[in-house]
Amino acid sequence: MSLNRYYQRICCCVFGAVLAISSTGMLSFFANTAAADSSAAVKAQPSSHIITIYDGGREQSIITKASTVQKALEEFGARLDKQHDIVEPGLDTPITNNGFKINIYRARTITIVEGARRMRVNTAAQTPTQIAQAAGIVLYREDKVRFTPPEDVALDGSSLLMRITRATRRTVTAEEEIDFPVEQIRDDSQPLGYRQVKQAGAKGLRKLTYKVEARDG
Repeated sequence: MSLNRYYQRICCCVFGAVLAISSTGMLSFFANTAAADSSAAVKAQPSSHIITIYDGGREQSIITKASTVQKALEEFGARLDKQHDIVEPGLDTPITNNGFKINIYRARTITIVEGARRMRVNTAAQTPTQIAQAAGIVLYREDKVRFTPPEDVALDGSSLLMRITRATRRTVTAEEEIDFPVEQIRDDSQPLGYRQVKQAGAKGLRKLTYKVEARDG
């Protein structure tokens, strides 16, 4: 065998080995890339959660992939009066765990009876104080409140009655502003009539509690 042919055979062997190594590396690269893409796709899919929705007297648990309260309620088919109904937690709250609870408080008509005065309010508020606030009424802690079914359907319809009995003595809490002190510092190095505010003051607040006696409501 001539020396030239010997070198040619060596070069062919080396080239084949390099080509085989390169092919193996490329296959490994594509396999790793495909696995990474598949893993990313799995991670990108939202996970399912078991949540419970309380809607009035109805309770239902569902499995959902919804990411927020609003999307879960849309999937559940709940129709909301966004002006009056109350949803807790808020519609934008993310759903992140199993056992997540959503409460829907439906607005209903309540007739507030205070002496000879009657007032209707459509609200989802749950406590007497919140219901009174929705009607623009101040309720004091000494006042008595009781709920009763309607006595006159022609007058009150099917609305629940909230009867307020005013207490003769009430506890009233108010806030008063407190003036800040003013301190004057003389500076003989400045011309006559010179004034400068070193630090602006701010009025404070103090809370006062009064015991008052109510007459005529």
